[in-house]
Amino acid sequence: MTVLINGPEFPPPRHPELVSGSKVQKATDSERNEYGSF
Repeated sequence: MTVLINGPEFPPPRHPELVSGSKVQKATDSERNEYGSF
């Protein structure tokens, strides 16, 4: 049971990073679209 608890704890840390990267990329796309309009 200890391994199961440790397992889930490891994946979460990596998930936030992936989510952060996706958000950053999306923000960059939005900014690029705005600049393109100008």
